[in-house]
Amino acid sequence: MDNKSSKKTPPEKPVSKPKGKQRISRGITTPAEHNQEEEKDSALPPLRVVVKNGHLKYARHPVIIGHFKGDGIVSAEGDMDFLLGNKLSERERVGLYPGPIGTNLAILPDEQHGQGAIIIGLGEPENLTPFLLSKSVELGCLEYLLRLRDGPGLLNGQDTGISTLLVGSGYANLSLSNAINAILEGVVNANQKTRSLGTGIPLIAEVEFMELYRDKALNAFFLLDKVERDNNVYNISLSRPVKEVEGKRAFLPIEDGREWWKRITASLQTHPDSGQACIHYSASSGRARIEVRTLFIDPAILEELLAGNIRESAWDQELAKAIFELLVPNDFKIAFRDQQNILLILDKPMAWYPWELLHYDKKMGLPICVSTGMIRQLSTSDDRRRITPVNENKALIIGDPVLSSNLGIEQLPKAREEAQAVGELLKKNDFTTTLQVNRPFQEIIARLYDEYKVIHIASHGVAGYGPEKKTGILLSDNVVLTAAEIDQISTTPELVFVNCCYLGEVAPSKEQYFRNKYRLAANIGTQFIENGVKAVVVAGWAVDDEAAALFAQEFYTRMLDGAHFGDAVKDARAACYRKFPRTNTWGAYQCYGDPFYQLVKKKKGHGADTPYVMDKEILIDLENFINDTRFAKTRNSKLSERLEDITRKIGESGLRNARITEMEAIAYAEIEEFETAIEKYRSLHEENMAVYSVKAIEQWCNLRGRHLVAMKKKKAPQEILPEMDAIIEELQHLIGLGRTPERYSLLGSAYKRKALISETPGAKRSAIEKMADSYRDGLLLNNKTLRDQRIYQLTNWIIAEKILGDEARMQKAEKILGQPVEDFIDNLLAELNAAAVDKKEFWDLIQIVNINQCKLLFSRETADQDGIIDEVKRVYRRAWKLGGSYKFKNSEVAQMEFIKDALMNLAQSPGGLSVSIDKLVQFFQMDDPQ
Repeated sequence: MDNKSSKKTPPEKPVSKPKGKQRISRGITTPAEHNQEEEKDSALPPLRVVVKNGHLKYARHPVIIGHFKGDGIVSAEGDMDFLLGNKLSERERVGLYPGPIGTNLAILPDEQHGQGAIIIGLGEPENLTPFLLSKSVELGCLEYLLRLRDGPGLLNGQDTGISTLLVGSGYANLSLSNAINAILEGVVNANQKTRSLGTGIPLIAEVEFMELYRDKALNAFFLLDKVERDNNVYNISLSRPVKEVEGKRAFLPIEDGREWWKRITASLQTHPDSGQACIHYSASSGRARIEVRTLFIDPAILEELLAGNIRESAWDQELAKAIFELLVPNDFKIAFRDQQNILLILDKPMAWYPWELLHYDKKMGLPICVSTGMIRQLSTSDDRRRITPVNENKALIIGDPVLSSNLGIEQLPKAREEAQAVGELLKKNDFTTTLQVNRPFQEIIARLYDEYKVIHIASHGVAGYGPEKKTGILLSDNVVLTAAEIDQISTTPELVFVNCCYLGEVAPSKEQYFRNKYRLAANIGTQFIENGVKAVVVAGWAVDDEAAALFAQEFYTRMLDGAHFGDAVKDARAACYRKFPRTNTWGAYQCYGDPFYQLVKKKKGHGADTPYVMDKEILIDLENFINDTRFAKTRNSKLSERLEDITRKIGESGLRNARITEMEAIAYAEIEEFETAIEKYRSLHEENMAVYSVKAIEQWCNLRGRHLVAMKKKKAPQEILPEMDAIIEELQHLIGLGRTPERYSLLGSAYKRKALISETPGAKRSAIEKMADSYRDGLLLNNKTLRDQRIYQLTNWIIAEKILGDEARMQKAEKILGQPVEDFIDNLLAELNAAAVDKKEFWDLIQIVNINQCKLLFSRETADQDGIIDEVKRVYRRAWKLGGSYKFKNSEVAQMEFIKDALMNLAQSPGGLSVSIDKLVQFFQMDDPQ
């Protein structure tokens, strides 16, 4: 079979550029390097570009997702891992996972797991540039294309496409525009190399940008529109408008407005000319340029200054000022003074120094790390290649291990108290805690090598202890937990907190082991970082016991409330300084990690009981709730409780308006609490200056009809039918205001429900006739040629006509369809199945299910019916993985129950068809239809 990519045909419209024209290349601007003839030879067809707003599960092609070195599989990547049946986490666990720039993993599409994925390594967050992103995208695309070529039966002689998240946007110096241009260039470069090979490798003909949030999707669309109009860099054809699919979010979370963290790198080096020790500094200005300075200072001076103060918990402002002046280049001191968040990237020698205790003016102002955010990151080449994250909320708490009474080192009651308090806090927040407080080292070691997301240690720490000069956490008289034992922990916690700087009584003979606590902090803290821990808090200076307890309490409270690591650390330091300003405990903790790491993911940045202060907070919570429930597989009482909490807080806020009430009604409808939803819609109509959508009126009618069917078992038909007739009349009034396919569908559904409620065959037949007419009118509205398939209206119309069994009506239907109904169904099924490439959304597959339900009514043989049932089950199982929910299942059950009720009352001999319908009802009623 011929392959388009192997044919060397000239493009319809060659793109030529004048000599000297500038082009963007991998994030930098350079003169054009090729003459016009070279560009003509290598020109590619226009690249189709689509922007899709919604969940990545509805991507049409394999999805490009970026992965930073050392990160776990979380967020969108975690969602993709679930969709792929944990294929990503399996590879990650055995060390076969991307991380550095240029590494990648391509998972090809398959029937069971959907569209596939292309995971590309992004390296370190602070080092990501447009050039590196473009290169990683290019290599990922090439890997996918080569695997696609080599996979039997995957190409069918056609080019392909890729979907992609807006990879890299929001990281380092990458703007949304930088990220989009880098991704496009990576794809174009991959296509150029593919074409140059000329070996039957497909081209990427379409790029689909996936974005969950509407505002960001629109921004991306605007930037891509500009790229298309300029057309002097990439030859793209942008599909209009933005395509919306399930799972889209209208509101960006309020807490997503992240502050910029100025990156300052410091490393101890040897000057290449003089051989003298020097400190090499660099700083990112946030304007795509790097400032570099070299500081010549004798480290011995700093060592001596620190040695005399290591056991003091009081803040020595003169010493802090002196070290600041010596340690920081003059040009960089402004960065510490201007209260801008600072991310310190340090090598191991520079990690020894107490950066958090520095101060620029002993007479005035808050300490630097109190007035602004200050987080460390470790610059190391010794990091663990394979990260094994822990997904369960489990915590190990070690506090004050048992020591011999004659050791000369006292027990630490305050360490016990801290450990117990932290354990209780974690337990209240649904963590399974293993508490090792005042326990012998044998028990502690036995528990240490289990899997934990959080490890907290409060104990004595020693440096140069015993004959072997061990540095680490003292677990017993002669047992020290060192970096070597920590390195043997095979799984990787997310958060580690180590406080080994208590001011316990120590015999003079043991005093030497407690002098260099900052070396202990660097030793233990850096080992955990090299193991891949996302956030490490380790005390590097003597702490005041009461202040340390407050710091731990505030830090964990904020982290468990969903705060970012940088914010939690800053808040804990500020709380500690406010209450204990004369101690140095607020600055004694060295905090390593990603400033934006979160221990728990919460929809809001504040607690569940925090009152709303603006209506946008309410709208975000309601939208998140609606999206979370729309694909809930089973009914869950926690969903109802969550919505009740939101409603309670809305009432307390005094912020209620029509828009909020309408979304609240939608939320209650999603969890099928129809009475409450109906009442919310009713209250909209009674507001004096109400502003709400016409859809609210439509849904009010629809929900009342569904609720009346549910009341059928409790009330006699004569009590319910008048209300149903009133709903029908209201829908007819809406159609009088403006005819739409949706309103005709709602009217058809109302007549369908009336048929279910009616008792006599005559009343049922009359309602089904009107049901058929309504669905037919909705199908044909501005659609006489059936160009728009409108499967929902079509299938309900055909089902109704088949149930009625009226020959004249059926002949009229065949005239509209242009062929016998059975032939039309078979041809439509064949068409939908052939277009399988587009069936990436739940409702695409449900269309095939609905057509097969029609076909079932026309089947006469039991074997044919069984075959149709098997096909319905197969397709629905696939749809269920994409986005099925108990609400959608209930809709299918209701449809089948209507068909069965109508056949039993109107058909002469439903026979085996009734049995087949029962089989489908039982299938749809399963908790997990697999």
